[in-house]
Amino acid sequence: MGVPLRLLAIDDNPVDLELTELVFQQLHVPVQVSTFESGEDALLALRAPHAALPDVILLDLNMPRMPGLEVLRTLKADPALRHIPVVILSTSRHPTDVEQAYALQASGYLQKQVSFPDFEQQASAFATYWLAQLQPHSPPSWQQPRWDV
Repeated sequence: MGVPLRLLAIDDNPVDLELTELVFQQLHVPVQVSTFESGEDALLALRAPHAALPDVILLDLNMPRMPGLEVLRTLKADPALRHIPVVILSTSRHPTDVEQAYALQASGYLQKQVSFPDFEQQASAFATYWLAQLQPHSPPSWQQPRWDV
């Protein structure tokens, strides 16, 4: 079935994390979901020696101890973690939140869907997109090595 997408979800709401795990389990694509209820715990795990880094992080904005934008700022300031794409998944549609997320180098911004079927569609599109990013790509023809020179 191919290489699974390694997804790390960070959200202070345990119900949202359970729904995230459930929806990705029900998809017919290979996704491994790890979850953390706080940005601090996620950062500790990501910085652990020999940590298996995720392919992408889904990050909630509205968290009490360490808000999502602070987690994003910390991730992007860390040379060992800055390459990991971070997609915000939030209930907020406030333009300032969206602008700040992109200013801090978020790779995407999704509004949490209220209905489960809508969330399933959102998760399916998300997984399909990020799995495609994992596939090896051929370099453009102008980058192909020439052996006849």
